[in-house]
Amino acid sequence: MYESEAYEILHIKRGSSQEEIKEAYAALSKKYHPEEHPDEFQQIHEAYMTLRRRSRGQRSERRKQKMHLLEKQQRK
Repeated sequence: MYESEAYEILHIKRGSSQEEIKEAYAALSKKYHPEEHPDEFQQIHEAYMTLRRRSRGQRSERRKQKMHLLEKQQRK
């Protein structure tokens, strides 16, 4: 799933915070309970996981950059 689709499915703006993404997911999960709306819920869950993976990747990249800078400073 593309990020643009994920934002659209969760009814949030591109670049929303993790808190906004969680809130949208929780609200839609209640509205489209998996036992009553399995197809809709699956789509909502996939959108949430797509955006969550994106966020984890960004955090991991920032962490790598920080470690690189620290190592560079320690070598001086």
